[in-house]
Amino acid sequence: MEDHKTRVEGLAVRVKQFHKDGIPFRLYHGSTNSTRPSVRSLTGSLDVSHMNHVISIDEQSLTCLVEPNVPMDALVDAALEHGLIPPVIPEFPGITVGGSFAGTAGESSSFRHGLFDTTVDWCDVILADGRMTRASKTENPDLFEGMKGTFGTLGVGVLFEVKLLRATKYVELSYQSVSRSITEAKALIHDACRRPAGEVDFVDGIMFSKQNGVVITGKFIDSNEDGLPITTFHKPWDDWHYLHAQNIMHRELSRQKAFPEKPATSSVHQELVPLKSYLFRYDRGAFWTGSYAYDYFITPFNRITRYMLDPFMHTRVMYHALHRSGMMEQFIIQDMALPWLNIEKFYDWVDAEFRIYPQWLCPLNGYGAGGGLNPHGDRDEGLNGKEGMMLNIGVWGPCPGEPVATNRAIEAKLRELRGMKWLYAQTFYSEEEFWSIYDRKAYDGLRAKYNATTLPNVYDKVGDSRKNRGKGLTGIWSVWPLAGIYGLLSCIKGGDYLRKAKD
Repeated sequence: MEDHKTRVEGLAVRVKQFHKDGIPFRLYHGSTNSTRPSVRSLTGSLDVSHMNHVISIDEQSLTCLVEPNVPMDALVDAALEHGLIPPVIPEFPGITVGGSFAGTAGESSSFRHGLFDTTVDWCDVILADGRMTRASKTENPDLFEGMKGTFGTLGVGVLFEVKLLRATKYVELSYQSVSRSITEAKALIHDACRRPAGEVDFVDGIMFSKQNGVVITGKFIDSNEDGLPITTFHKPWDDWHYLHAQNIMHRELSRQKAFPEKPATSSVHQELVPLKSYLFRYDRGAFWTGSYAYDYFITPFNRITRYMLDPFMHTRVMYHALHRSGMMEQFIIQDMALPWLNIEKFYDWVDAEFRIYPQWLCPLNGYGAGGGLNPHGDRDEGLNGKEGMMLNIGVWGPCPGEPVATNRAIEAKLRELRGMKWLYAQTFYSEEEFWSIYDRKAYDGLRAKYNATTLPNVYDKVGDSRKNRGKGLTGIWSVWPLAGIYGLLSCIKGGDYLRKAKD
């Protein structure tokens, strides 16, 4: 703990100097899971990349103390040594504790536990003027809630107490195929989310077309008493998780077609997956977006090539390549949460406009991810009659039209249907539009109260991505396939890919 205090003191001194000089600094973690263009610089960023330690695990209180730059795989490894696991683990190993708290993160356990930030009991914060304080539900509660989802614009979180659960050896997965519509998938998700803990602990789904998909439920289990097959997703020879799910769906749909006289309800495929392999099941291939790299380089996409290129198909490497190549401009990479009653309207609109599949479905317990931003809009009764229960839809794929116009259309439709997008992605809202969604008066009040007005505000950080367009590769380097090759070579070289030497 003394080493931690020394690290924090060094950061506080740096923050005080930024405040004295009036520099609106940004945080530098050494890596990112955001697709927004980076505008960090050596002179205008606070380096917290060394704040990556798990300080302690308390088996009695079922909590752990962690620094902000601890990645999820390190947190899982530390907790599993004590037979424990955090309730919500974002699906990519490189996502950090601080990023999940300040930037929003949910996963297949979020239908029960909420977003990652709901699993944090308190955090220590360096305020923008260099003072230290603690924020929790009882101590500076407005700051505690305000830190959630506001991207470090109220202060710098430097220590977090995170809740833990008892872990098991496996997750038992059940795959149920969808053969008719998103309404069928929604009904299966609704039913799964109503079942008690221990019977269902995880829920998500994948739609492979407008009609066809699969809903996947999981539960903690320690032994294989039923002799189920054991499947893994982390080894180079393993199938990517979405391909495995798609194969299960195809087998079930073929069975239904071959035996139409059988009941219309689909059978359920079951298997066991080691816990950590389940938690990071989407790391290889970044769900399915890695398949687009094979298309880009005109490379066969099969088990052999996936095995050979596996080192380049993990999310840490893929994000590095994405930022260095500047190719995020060519893709829609958006997660969007909508009220339960408006899912079909949005889904049908996305299908008619873009036809991008697969799409990820993930139910979330809790209204949006506003935190200190406090999103406007009516809340409705959704899943289980819980106010604000929402369904996340992940749409990730090649942009079918002009990128800005396409993203602007998505943003407009979300506003119409009272949905909201996760702000890790590129956004194109005007400042007026952005603050029509979020409560600027309350947010600015917090910034004034905690002396944070010298920091960039949220819109400065996540607002109109057109401000940063054109800062990536230009000229001949932007021509196929040079941008992709440049990104690949940058991954092989390694090193910093987020900061400029000067402002």
